[in-house]
Amino acid sequence: MTLGRSTKLTSTQKSQIQQFRNITSTSEKVATEYLKKSNWELDSAVDDYYNSTGGNLAVSSTSKEMEESFEKYKNASNNVDEETKNNITLDGILELAKDLGTDPESDPSLLVLFFKLGCKTPYNITPDEWKTGMSELSVNKFDQLKKKLTQVKNDIYNDQYQYKEFYNYVFDYSLEEGAKTLPADLAIGQWKLILKGKFKHLEQWCKFIEEQFKKAITRDTWQLFLDFTRTVSCENDYKDYDADSGAWPVAIDDYVEWYHKNYKK
Repeated sequence: MTLGRSTKLTSTQKSQIQQFRNITSTSEKVATEYLKKSNWELDSAVDDYYNSTGGNLAVSSTSKEMEESFEKYKNASNNVDEETKNNITLDGILELAKDLGTDPESDPSLLVLFFKLGCKTPYNITPDEWKTGMSELSVNKFDQLKKKLTQVKNDIYNDQYQYKEFYNYVFDYSLEEGAKTLPADLAIGQWKLILKGKFKHLEQWCKFIEEQFKKAITRDTWQLFLDFTRTVSCENDYKDYDADSGAWPVAIDDYVEWYHKNYKK
């Protein structure tokens, strides 16, 4: 069994998702998020949703202010590509980050925003992603977005299920079109950004990938690494790690062996 893969939903859970959506007029993604947080208790999930959104349904359309914000960052993108000229792209996203008061090199807030908007292409926000995302976030003023993003990031980082969904999203989001693996340097950059403060030996892991492993990172390695950080203690130099169990990919087996040679007390 692949530890990093998401558990399939039961028929009961699928029914609860649909019931939640019928009540709240939200997306499947939002319904699943709140139901997971409430351990699949429908009433609790609905209460939590209404409490966190001020008791209102998500706005059904983008407010004039948020439409104007989209236009502002689209124009800042200076994009002439026919396929993406109506989207917010790199330059506009950097301007957005500045206005949000976040540094994309050291703060994962932008990745959290892309996750909540459901962005599928790196540094590219479509009009539909913006409109749907702002609706689901119940945001109709830019100042609300700044506050909401901080709240959402805290919620994700304090809930292991939401965080795992976000973590796995970052892998898919970061892939080049048609690619199935992440270049090692890109994977390292994303790990440093989203795992900061969550894995004590993050520096050693990244050093190993960069200097020893030197290979592209597969989806399984990416997903199983998060499970490794949660289930194998690094406090005792991975004393309990079982390389013969077959549960971990070669990259993690080799990392533990490398760590023992270089850091074990």
